[in-house]
Amino acid sequence: MNKLDDSVEVYRARTSLVPGQQLTRADVTTVRIRLDDVRRGYLPADRALPTGRVLREVRGGELVPASAVGSPSKVGVKAVAIEIDPSLASTLTRGSVVDVWVSAKKDQAGSAKYDPPVRMVQRAVVSRVPQERQNGLGMASGQRAAVHVLVPDASVNRVIGAVNTESKVTLVATADSPMRPPS
Repeated sequence: MNKLDDSVEVYRARTSLVPGQQLTRADVTTVRIRLDDVRRGYLPADRALPTGRVLREVRGGELVPASAVGSPSKVGVKAVAIEIDPSLASTLTRGSVVDVWVSAKKDQAGSAKYDPPVRMVQRAVVSRVPQERQNGLGMASGQRAAVHVLVPDASVNRVIGAVNTESKVTLVATADSPMRPPS
């Protein structure tokens, strides 16, 4: 390396990293950058990857901040499986960012009616979507797809309660969310 070159190598995410994920060498690549004092905030590639878990979403191609990896006890989210329409699930990918909207079910004279939707969780990260099969998600008409969404610890009980009471749960992708390209 040239003595006048003050660039350093840091780690960059190959694909979206989601909270709770164990960070491995396969998840990152290295890139040479020149950021002066800012480089201290990123994981340097001349050191081993830290042990621990990803604490916050890191998008594919983003430099990995040192603050994004830490103790598993600091993760602060739990994966909750939410069944949704397969056509919506087919647009989501690991790392998609969604708002969780819930319409509570209420019985009126034998016919199911729902309350107006309420946003229960804002900016939750998708950690897993069903594997895509040859024809969409490979499900028959009327079946649902279980998408795993990372819900803040304080909201887990409400989301599980909504799912268990047969409320309508809808995942709405945010404007800046990574999405699966159309097939």
